[in-house]
Amino acid sequence: AKLFTDTGNGATFRFAGNSNVGNHVRIEVDATDTYHVTFCFIRGTNFRVVREYTGIYAAGLRGLFEQHTWLYLSLGTMGA
Repeated sequence: AKLFTDTGNGATFRFAGNSNVGNHVRIEVDATDTYHVTFCFIRGTNFRVVREYTGIYAAGLRGLFEQHTWLYLSLGTMGA
């Protein structure tokens, strides 16, 4: 992931994706303390929303990202 940006009520970043799953994600917290997650595809000046999810709890963010993108998240070394 790269180009992490703080949006005030959330964050955005780019990832290695494609036109089917997107290459950019925006995660925003709402008033109910759940998250709104938007996967987008950005190329040049073209912007397209691929999929939006609402009402996601913090504990479900990692699983949602992995399920949607087929990219797996980790901190540090895998399996250590």
